Amino acid sequence: MISNLTFFISVPAKIVDLPQRYLDGLQICKGDAIMIRVPYKGRPAPRITWSVDGEVIEPSRRKVEIKTHPHHSTLLVHDTEKKDSGVYKFVVENSVGSDTVNIPVHVIGKSHPQDHRGLSLYDVFLVSSFNSPLCSL
Repeated sequence: MISNLTFFISVPAKIVDLPQRYLDGLQICKGDAIMIRVPYKGRPAPRITWSVDGEVIEPSRRKVEIKTHPHHSTLLVHDTEKKDSGVYKFVVENSVGSDTVNIPVHVIGKSHPQDHRGLSLYDVFLVSSFNSPLCSL
Protein backbone atom coordinates (compact mmCIF):
# COMPACT_ATOMS: atom_id res chain seq x y z
CA MET A 1 0.00 0.00 0.00
CA ILE A 2 1.42 3.36 -1.08
CA SER A 3 0.04 6.60 0.22
CA ASN A 4 1.00 10.20 -0.25
CA LEU A 5 1.91 12.10 2.83
CA THR A 6 1.97 15.84 2.91
CA PHE A 7 3.90 17.65 5.58
CA PHE A 8 3.42 21.26 6.48
CA ILE A 9 6.29 22.85 8.29
CA SER A 10 5.25 25.66 10.56
CA VAL A 11 7.61 28.59 11.07
CA PRO A 12 6.93 31.09 13.86
CA ALA A 13 6.27 34.64 12.66
CA LYS A 14 9.47 36.66 13.05
CA ILE A 15 10.82 40.07 12.01
CA VAL A 16 14.10 39.62 10.11
CA ASP A 17 16.93 41.93 9.01
CA LEU A 18 15.41 45.09 10.50
CA PRO A 19 17.55 48.17 9.78
CA GLN A 20 19.17 49.55 12.96
CA ARG A 21 18.02 53.09 12.06
CA TYR A 22 14.44 52.04 12.83
CA LEU A 23 15.38 51.04 16.36
CA ASP A 24 17.37 54.27 16.80
CA GLY A 25 14.31 56.32 15.79
CA LEU A 26 13.49 58.28 12.67
CA GLN A 27 13.38 62.05 12.24
CA ILE A 28 11.17 63.16 9.36
CA CYS A 29 10.71 66.71 8.09
CA LYS A 30 7.18 68.08 8.33
CA GLY A 31 5.49 67.64 4.96
CA ASP A 32 7.69 64.71 3.93
CA ALA A 33 6.59 61.07 4.04
CA ILE A 34 7.20 58.43 6.66
CA MET A 35 8.15 55.17 4.99
CA ILE A 36 8.84 52.10 7.12
CA ARG A 37 9.50 48.72 5.48
CA VAL A 38 9.66 45.71 7.80
CA PRO A 39 10.81 42.30 6.50
CA TYR A 40 9.39 39.17 8.15
CA LYS A 41 8.95 35.43 7.75
CA GLY A 42 6.49 32.83 8.96
CA ARG A 43 4.33 29.90 7.95
CA PRO A 44 1.38 29.78 7.98
CA ALA A 45 1.22 33.26 6.47
CA PRO A 46 1.35 35.80 9.31
CA ARG A 47 -1.20 38.49 10.14
CA ILE A 48 0.22 42.01 10.16
CA THR A 49 -0.84 44.88 12.40
CA TRP A 50 0.49 48.45 12.36
CA SER A 51 -0.34 50.87 15.17
CA VAL A 52 0.84 54.22 16.47
CA ASP A 53 0.74 55.09 20.16
CA GLY A 54 -1.56 52.11 20.80
CA GLU A 55 -4.11 52.92 18.07
CA VAL A 56 -4.40 50.49 15.14
CA ILE A 57 -3.65 52.25 11.85
CA GLU A 58 -6.37 51.82 9.28
CA PRO A 59 -5.18 52.15 5.68
CA SER A 60 -8.46 53.86 4.82
CA ARG A 61 -7.08 57.04 6.33
CA ARG A 62 -6.54 59.38 3.39
CA LYS A 63 -2.80 59.86 3.77
CA VAL A 64 -1.87 56.34 4.92
CA GLU A 65 -0.94 53.36 2.77
CA ILE A 66 -0.10 49.88 4.04
CA LYS A 67 1.25 47.42 1.50
CA THR A 68 1.82 43.87 2.69
CA HIS A 69 3.64 41.26 0.63
CA PRO A 70 4.59 37.66 1.51
CA HIS A 71 7.91 38.71 3.11
CA HIS A 72 7.61 42.41 4.01
CA SER A 73 5.12 45.12 4.87
CA THR A 74 5.48 48.84 4.17
CA LEU A 75 3.77 51.70 5.99
CA LEU A 76 3.67 55.02 4.14
CA VAL A 77 2.28 58.18 5.72
CA HIS A 78 2.11 61.08 3.25
CA ASP A 79 2.37 64.81 4.00
CA THR A 80 3.39 64.41 7.64
CA GLU A 81 2.52 66.79 10.43
CA LYS A 82 3.96 66.98 13.93
CA LYS A 83 0.92 65.05 15.18
CA ASP A 84 2.15 62.06 13.12
CA SER A 85 5.05 61.72 15.59
CA GLY A 86 4.83 58.74 17.91
CA VAL A 87 5.87 55.17 18.47
CA TYR A 88 4.92 53.08 15.46
CA LYS A 89 4.43 49.43 16.35
CA PHE A 90 4.61 46.55 13.89
CA VAL A 91 3.25 43.14 14.93
CA VAL A 92 3.60 39.96 12.88
CA GLU A 93 1.81 36.86 14.20
CA ASN A 94 0.70 33.41 13.16
CA SER A 95 -0.51 30.28 14.95
CA VAL A 96 3.00 29.33 16.12
CA GLY A 97 4.51 32.66 17.15
CA SER A 98 4.65 36.42 17.03
CA ASP A 99 7.17 39.25 16.96
CA THR A 100 6.94 42.99 17.57
CA VAL A 101 9.04 46.08 16.95
CA ASN A 102 8.53 49.63 18.21
CA ILE A 103 9.85 52.40 15.95
CA PRO A 104 10.00 55.94 17.38
CA VAL A 105 9.22 58.61 14.76
CA HIS A 106 9.64 62.36 15.29
CA VAL A 107 8.26 64.81 12.74
CA ILE A 108 10.26 68.01 13.01
CA GLY A 109 10.33 71.45 11.41
CA LYS A 110 9.61 72.14 7.78
CA SER A 111 11.52 70.75 4.85
CA HIS A 112 13.60 73.03 2.66
CA PRO A 113 12.28 72.42 -0.86
CA GLN A 114 15.49 73.72 -2.45
CA ASP A 115 17.45 71.00 -0.63
CA HIS A 116 15.22 68.29 -2.05
CA ARG A 117 15.70 69.07 -5.76
CA GLY A 118 16.93 66.04 -7.62
CA LEU A 119 16.21 63.64 -4.74
CA SER A 120 13.60 60.94 -4.90
CA LEU A 121 11.23 60.31 -1.99
CA TYR A 122 13.40 57.33 -1.07
CA ASP A 123 16.57 59.50 -1.02
CA VAL A 124 14.89 62.12 1.16
CA PHE A 125 13.63 59.39 3.49
CA LEU A 126 17.10 57.92 3.88
CA VAL A 127 18.74 61.31 4.45
CA SER A 128 16.00 62.42 6.85
CA SER A 129 16.24 59.19 8.82
CA PHE A 130 19.91 59.83 9.49
CA ASN A 131 19.13 63.17 11.17
CA SER A 132 20.49 65.30 8.34
CA PRO A 133 19.65 69.02 8.67
CA LEU A 134 17.13 69.05 5.81
CA CYS A 135 14.53 70.62 8.10
CA SER A 136 14.18 74.00 9.70
CA LEU A 137 13.18 73.85 13.32
